[in-house]
Amino acid sequence: MYLKWDIKISAFNYNKWKDSINVSTEAQQSAEVDLDEVNQLIKINEKAGRNHIRKMNCLRRCLCQKQLLAKRSINTKLHFGVQLNNGQLSAHSWLTCQGRIINDSIEETSKYKELTDTATIDRIKTFI
Repeated sequence: MYLKWDIKISAFNYNKWKDSINVSTEAQQSAEVDLDEVNQLIKINEKAGRNHIRKMNCLRRCLCQKQLLAKRSINTKLHFGVQLNNGQLSAHSWLTCQGRIINDSIEETSKYKELTDTATIDRIKTFI
């Protein structure tokens, strides 16, 4: 899955693949999700991402993990954040499940101002 998302992001404009993801809401779960199981899946997936033949950034990892969990009927929300540091703008993405960050740390995500307006996110992602 990593290679699929890497190719989509690298080769195609955001408008070509944006409908493949849902960033706006975290849908209701049909049943209670075992967050320990989710964390185990994320942990294994993160190892695969770190050992991939190409460098997988946070967006590629999030999209792959979101798809992996969706196949198991586990709904997640994709978050985007930005920070300005010494005049340099940087961005970061992470996933939550049932309101909990599942593929990052609070320490890391708190460095970023979360973008919550979908229209703003769409405008920013045209630069991806």
